[in-house]
Amino acid sequence: MSPVATELDPAASAAAIAPPDQPAAFDRADAKAIFLGWERLRIAFNLVLAAVCSPVALLSGPETYAAPAFWGNCFAGVLLVNVAYFAGPLAECVLDRLGLRHRSVRWALVLGGLLPTAAYGVAAVVAFPNQIGPL
Repeated sequence: MSPVATELDPAASAAAIAPPDQPAAFDRADAKAIFLGWERLRIAFNLVLAAVCSPVALLSGPETYAAPAFWGNCFAGVLLVNVAYFAGPLAECVLDRLGLRHRSVRWALVLGGLLPTAAYGVAAVVAFPNQIGPL
């Protein structure tokens, strides 16, 4: 690499200095690809939660669905879950930066978030008649 090219492009000089056994550099394009991949999974994540929680609410009786507070709790729960969902791509970005780049990392994080979230949703529906506001 010529000295002129190194002076004009700091990234090229950093790449020339970095040892070959280091993981590849993590850049904005990598983060964007991770976040877009997670956004594709968000719909499936929410549908699974709805499929788990809706039958539990139906089994709780018609008074559960008829109560306006139930729908307020649903809205608060959905909002909370979707804000917490943001932890998944953040964790994957950190792991990717550390060199753990594999498709199974994303699925482990999705399932690791989905299982406790589904348990929270079921607990919120079961506890609904005895509480006001999100759990």
